[in-house]
Amino acid sequence: MSKQYKIDPGGVRRFDGHTVPECADNSDWKEYLKWLDAGNTPDPMDVLPELTYKELRKKAILDVWSVTDQLEAITESWMNYPEKKYQLIQHITNIKLMYPKEV
Repeated sequence: MSKQYKIDPGGVRRFDGHTVPECADNSDWKEYLKWLDAGNTPDPMDVLPELTYKELRKKAILDVWSVTDQLEAITESWMNYPEKKYQLIQHITNIKLMYPKEV
């Protein structure tokens, strides 16, 4: 059975699901290069669907803090640490600037 590969960010994904990073010293990468030299072609990278505005905004917020972390930070900053309130407001403002509301 011929090994199969799929293009993956930073390298390739092997038939068994193992990601092989693009690294000259990696024996799995060397094996992949030999496979290519033998005339084989990897499958293309999976194309992810384009995210909507709401999905981008939600992802930007959740990539930094979970919803629970955000609620905890808001509660703490409002009650005990007024200086954290400004960090949270700045974070939210940055997200709004990166992903302005759709009109």
